[in-house]
Amino acid sequence: MQAALAAVNAATTKQEMIDALENNANVLGLDVGENSDYAKLVDYPSAENSRHWSVGVDLLSNKPDEGYDLTNLQEYFNAIVATRLATQASMDKVNNAESIEDLEGISWVTDLLAQFEAAAKVYEYHSGIALSEKVNTLKALETRYNALPEANQQAALQAVFNGKPYSRSQATTEWESEHSLSHGAVNIKKG
Repeated sequence: MQAALAAVNAATTKQEMIDALENNANVLGLDVGENSDYAKLVDYPSAENSRHWSVGVDLLSNKPDEGYDLTNLQEYFNAIVATRLATQASMDKVNNAESIEDLEGISWVTDLLAQFEAAAKVYEYHSGIALSEKVNTLKALETRYNALPEANQQAALQAVFNGKPYSRSQATTEWESEHSLSHGAVNIKKG
């Protein structure tokens, strides 16, 4: 087990981290098998190298100064995979919607907020951004959306729906970039 942990802690690139995880998964007690949550992570056009590169990135950016031990590696890995699945589900919810009713309000935002809040209790960074920042952004978005009159909420949802397809989950929540929700306008950045 020490050699497996050493391989994980020696990784300096996302691909090295992925290789260390996958090559030592059984020893480390990580489920990367065919029916695992890890295997449910899918390739998107913007993904680099493999569908799991983001897990490698997050494990690298959250690595404790003293390196991973078995307990925190398993905890971080499971939380990161759960968060990656939540971001994937958030994007899929919007991309697969056939009408604005399918969006179920901003359910993709509230679901993602819940996962980011849970993840923030385990690790600190998601895609290089502090989870606390992501939580604050989504809370503000939720508050602003809920404060809108219904007609403006519908206009905001229509703008999100019209912006499909999105290649990154963050694009589905970047509402406040240049326009204000208070006017019912939404700016979604693709990519």
